[in-house]
Amino acid sequence: MLRRSLFFLLILFVFLSAFDKQDQIEKEYRDADFTTVEKAIQMFKNETGIDLEKPSYIPIETTHTFGRYLDEGYYKGKLQLEYINSKTNDVIDIWVSSLENGYKPKMHADKILIDKKHQAYYETEVAENHSSSALTFCVDDKSYRIEMIRPPSKEVYSMELLREIANKLIEHK
Repeated sequence: MLRRSLFFLLILFVFLSAFDKQDQIEKEYRDADFTTVEKAIQMFKNETGIDLEKPSYIPIETTHTFGRYLDEGYYKGKLQLEYINSKTNDVIDIWVSSLENGYKPKMHADKILIDKKHQAYYETEVAENHSSSALTFCVDDKSYRIEMIRPPSKEVYSMELLREIANKLIEHK
């Protein structure tokens, strides 16, 4: 009987610890002015007049999704959509802005074609606290930057995976 009680308490502790972690993530993002992806997209549309659909393809299992429209500072006029897997610590950020407020690739970025008519810049970075890959490109009246961020012990995401996300965004322009 004691063994069964201890097992139950252990399971309860593990469940509550995971639940507390989920609550902590939600709180941290809400404190940073994030909202739902849908609300953030609507704010972006209202503020910029640029029509945008929610991404139809995210290549990681997500435990959390957040979005925010930034209306001041360096990121003024930009939409940030963030997809998180808190189990693996993988994060996908999709940034969208108008062309005039667009993203500039870093100097070491490789120029690639996403499809037959859209050019993009692919870059990677491995740092002490993360590894990341990014794709920067423009479609019609929008500028995009897709960033995939992982723990430093994992390899960066491939150019092909970023290209797949970009193609889905282009299809739903």
